[in-house]
Amino acid sequence: MYFANSSVLWALFALAIPVIIHLFNFRKFKRIYFSNVALLREIKIDTQSTNRLKHLLILLCRMLAIACIVLAFANPFLTSKKNVAKNGTAAISIFVDNSFSMNAENKNGILLESAKKAAREIALAYKPSDKFQLLTNDFEGRHQRLLSREEFLEMLDNVQSSAVSKSLTQINSRQADILTTAQANIKKSYILSDFQKTNYTLNGNIIDTNFQTILVPFKANETSNIFIDSVWFDVPYHQLDGAEILNVKLTAAGNNEQTFSDIPIKLYINNEQKALASFTIKNNETQTIKLGFTNKSNGLQQCKLELQDHPITFDDKFYFAFDVNSNVAVKSINGGAENTYINYLFAKDDFCKYEAVSANNIDYSALSSNNFIVVNEIKNITSGTAQELLKFINNGGSLLLLPALEADLTSYNTFFNSCGAVNFSAWDTSKQKVERINLQHPLFNDIFEKEKVKTNNIDLPIVFGSYASIANSRNKSEMLMQLQNGNPFLYATKVGKGNLYVCASPLNEKYSNFCKHALFVPSVYKMAITSVGSSPLFYKIGSNENVLVKPKNDVAENLFHITNKALNFDFIPATKVSNGETMLVLHSQIKEANNYEISLDKNVLDVCSFNYSNLESNLVMFENDELEAMIEKNGIANMTILANNGKSLTQSVKEDNTGKSLWKIFVIFSLLFLLIEVLLLSPIIKSFFQKKNSVVY
Repeated sequence: MYFANSSVLWALFALAIPVIIHLFNFRKFKRIYFSNVALLREIKIDTQSTNRLKHLLILLCRMLAIACIVLAFANPFLTSKKNVAKNGTAAISIFVDNSFSMNAENKNGILLESAKKAAREIALAYKPSDKFQLLTNDFEGRHQRLLSREEFLEMLDNVQSSAVSKSLTQINSRQADILTTAQANIKKSYILSDFQKTNYTLNGNIIDTNFQTILVPFKANETSNIFIDSVWFDVPYHQLDGAEILNVKLTAAGNNEQTFSDIPIKLYINNEQKALASFTIKNNETQTIKLGFTNKSNGLQQCKLELQDHPITFDDKFYFAFDVNSNVAVKSINGGAENTYINYLFAKDDFCKYEAVSANNIDYSALSSNNFIVVNEIKNITSGTAQELLKFINNGGSLLLLPALEADLTSYNTFFNSCGAVNFSAWDTSKQKVERINLQHPLFNDIFEKEKVKTNNIDLPIVFGSYASIANSRNKSEMLMQLQNGNPFLYATKVGKGNLYVCASPLNEKYSNFCKHALFVPSVYKMAITSVGSSPLFYKIGSNENVLVKPKNDVAENLFHITNKALNFDFIPATKVSNGETMLVLHSQIKEANNYEISLDKNVLDVCSFNYSNLESNLVMFENDELEAMIEKNGIANMTILANNGKSLTQSVKEDNTGKSLWKIFVIFSLLFLLIEVLLLSPIIKSFFQKKNSVVY
C-alpha cells in the first residue's frame, strides 16, 4: 500500500488524545449517603468491572476512528508491480481507430463515436498540464506532435471515418516515434479499436516496450458481411467482340453459421449492365463465380460490380478497369528475306499492325512502340541490338527468336545468357518428332481439349534439323515443346515484365513442318496477342501503390491529372520516370473507391480503379482473452488490456495511473467506529451493562 499524501501521517500522533482522556478522568463525583453500606459496596464492585470494559471499547473506537480519518487524508492506494505510480508530467499517445469497421454498432451506438468519447474520458483523467498525441489510421502530419489537452479535445471532435487501416505494429511504431523523444516522466499509449483479427495479429513482430501500451477494445454486435475479395479474367488480353469470362472471388465473414441465399450481383461496364448472377454462401466461406459478357466497344472500359448486403454497405461495390485493344503492333526483323509464314499470319489480320524491316535498318527508338517482335534468321546479334532487344523485353514486350542456319552461336549465347535462357550448341541434323507439349503453360491452356491430348494419336510437329541445347547456370527457361532426345524445340523465358520465345529451328519447311502444322497459327498468334501489356485491374486504397502509365512520348515536363467528374476530384500526382516507364506517385490522396481517369494534356490515357481494403470487410474481432493470450505468447511486457468492469473509463484510467484508491474505505470505517462509539454511549447499551447490578440490588 502506498500513500499519495504521506506527510499527513504525522497526524497519527493525535491517537494520544483519547488515551490521555481515558487515563485522566477529570469528572467531579457527588457523594451520596446510603443506610446499607455493605449492599452499596457490592454494587460498586460490579459497576467498576463492567464500566472498565465499556470504557476500553469506547477508547478503541475513538482511536480507530481517528486513525481511519488520518489515513483517508493520506490518500492510500494499491498498485501492481507492473504499474508503479510516478509523479511529474505525462506524455500520452491515444490512437482512435477510425477505419470503416468502426462504423458498426453495439448497444451504446456507433463504435467510432464510443471510441471518441472514451478518448475524451482518458484525456480528462490526466492533469490539464499533461501533453497528448491524437493518432488515427490516416497518420496525418498534424497528428505527429504533442498537444495541450484543449487542443487534443478540439482535434478529437473532427475525427471522421477513413478507408485506411493500420496494423498493430504500425500504430505502435508511430506512437513510439513521439513518445521516445517526449520530455516527460510518464509515457503511455492507448489504442482504442475493435481489434479485427485480419489487422491486429502480431505474429512475432517487434513491439516497442519502452512505454506502457493499453488496449481498449470496443465490441460490435454480432455482424456478418459479404464482400468481393478480387476479380480476374480467364485470359489477359481483350479483343473487340471477344467473349470474356470474369472471375469474382466472394467471401462471407462472421461469427455464426449463417447462410446467405440468392444474393444478386450485377456487372456494369461504362454505366451499362452487362451481366447478372446470384449466389449462395455461408459464413467463413469463400467461393468464385464466373460472369460472362462480350466486348462491344474498343478502348478503356470502366467497370463496377455491385451486390446487396446489409447492414455493412461500404464494400458492396467493387471497381475495376481494362482496355479492349484495337490492334497489336507486330514487327519482324529479318536477317534475309521476309518470312512468308509470319507475313501470312499477321499482315492480313486487321487486329495486327504488322511491319517488316531489315536487320541492317532497325530504328531502335521505335522498338518500344511494338508489342511483339519476331527476330527472323539474324546470323549475328550485335551487342547494340542485344541491348535494345533486352530492354524491349524487360519493359513488357514479347520476342520470338527464329535462328539462322549458320548463326554466330557466340553472339546468340551471349544474348541468351543476358536473358537467363537455354544456350545453343551444335546443329543436329537427325530427324525427330516433338514428343511432349507443356499444357500447363498459358500459351496452350485454351488450344487443346485436354482429354484428347492425353491420347497417343496426336499429330505433333516433325523436325529435320535443330540446334541442340545447353542449359547454363542462370537458366530460367520453361519448355513448351520437347523433342524425343530431350532437347527443347520451343521454349519460353520470363525476362523482366516480358517474355522471350525461342525456336530451335528456322521457320522453314526444310527443317521442320511446324510452319505448316496446326499448332503454328494458335501458338505464334497467341504469343502476339498476349504481349499486349495491361495495367492492373484495380488498386487498393491505403496501400500507397504507384500507378504505371505508358505514354508514347517524353512526358517528363508534362502534368498528369487523375480525375473523377462525379466526385468532383482532380489531382496532379508526382511523376517518376525509370527505364522508360512513368509512375504516378499518389501519396494516399485517393480516399474514395471509384474509377479514375488518367489524362495528359486533356487526353485520357488510362483508367485506374481503387477499392477499399478488404481487411476492413472481415468483421471478426479478437475477444479479450484472445488478446491476452496473444500478448502472453509474444512476451510483450508493457501491454495490458483495459476491460469494461462497470467503472467509468476516467476512473479506470486514474486507478491505472495512481493505483486503486482506498480513502473511501477508510472514511467508511471511521464513520463505522464513530457509530459504534455512539451505540456504546447510548441508554440501550448502558442498560445492558447495568443489568447485572439491578438483579443484585
